[in-house]
Amino acid sequence: MKNVLFATTALVAFAGAAAAQEITWSGSMTAGYNDGIGAIAGVEGGLFWDASLSVDASVDLGDTVTASVEWKVLTLDEAGVTMPSSDVPTATIAFDNGTLSAKLIAGDQDDKGAGEMWYTDRSGMAMDISNWDNAGDDFTAIVEFGNFGVAATTNGGGTDTSYGAKAAFGSIEIGLGYDNFASGNSVAISADATFGAMTVGVSYATGTVVKFIAYDGNDADPLVFDNLILVDTYTETSTGVSLDYDISDSISVGAYYASNTVAPNSYGVSADFSAGAFSVSAYYDVTGAHAYVDDGTGVDGDGDGSTTAGGQFHDNTTKTSFGADLSYDVSDSLTGFAGVQVSGTASVEVGLQSASATTYYVGVEYTVNDNVSATVSYATADEISGPKFKSGISAFITASF
Repeated sequence: MKNVLFATTALVAFAGAAAAQEITWSGSMTAGYNDGIGAIAGVEGGLFWDASLSVDASVDLGDTVTASVEWKVLTLDEAGVTMPSSDVPTATIAFDNGTLSAKLIAGDQDDKGAGEMWYTDRSGMAMDISNWDNAGDDFTAIVEFGNFGVAATTNGGGTDTSYGAKAAFGSIEIGLGYDNFASGNSVAISADATFGAMTVGVSYATGTVVKFIAYDGNDADPLVFDNLILVDTYTETSTGVSLDYDISDSISVGAYYASNTVAPNSYGVSADFSAGAFSVSAYYDVTGAHAYVDDGTGVDGDGDGSTTAGGQFHDNTTKTSFGADLSYDVSDSLTGFAGVQVSGTASVEVGLQSASATTYYVGVEYTVNDNVSATVSYATADEISGPKFKSGISAFITASF
């Protein structure tokens, strides 16, 4: 009810303002069929659908000041209608005179605090400025002047804060981020520069990581992991670099490398090629993660597959994957997709290697107009890469306005 009253009050205020105002509605819907069996396939099985309706309202208050409200009013899926949506409205007051701009934002920040507003994370980095907006009760202040900017975010209770800053010097852009939580903090800095057809990025981040793991309290219920306990808190420091180069209008290549103090290092390369209606992307990635493994030596009294904490030990894993994604525009309305990926996982500490798995997908998309499209696809796993189709056979329609 609080959310409804908040949005309604804002809209009424806009309607009564003696200034230029605008209210726009937008929505989207996806409906189709997938032959998977629910959680077994990792997707919705059978008929599936979802829809949403949003409203954006804005008003010009004069003297370069504007106010706006964004709200997802309604959501719909197989479980039924949620009205109003659980999403919290976002209200913004902005000032911009061409030299100085400032914003005050209250409500849902779309999982983006001030710390990550200008900082750029690199692939493979185990430490990052967190996506920490959750309850939708956050407040952000942003000030930008010329090539510089500062921002701050706090949650409703004031227990978590996030800060960000940016600066540009010619072709070099620098972003700073700092998060302060009850469980720890993290700080990060990034720099990006463009030299002709080449873009180079460097990032550094360090902070506290809190790891949790399910453990067995032996309550004789085989379907329940009884407790969630803190098993480790440590400091992770990551340094990442990325390189992108446009060889020509048709060919571009990229590479990245990330050094982590706790998680394994990560690296990868990619290449993209396009010629007329045909395009292909190829990639090779080795990504690492800090993990915990259940060695089975603890007590599993209720048969739920998890032993006591004594049966857990520290381990790092790496996942190697390589593949290619292709697309071909048969016509202005019809596009075909295909892709393949080969992947495998290795346990660093104990040297265990999983068998490599090959997955693939194919699909076609027919565009009726700018607002409506129809897709038929088949994938041997869920969201492999490229268009990220659902596992199994799918046929669905997507519409928006």
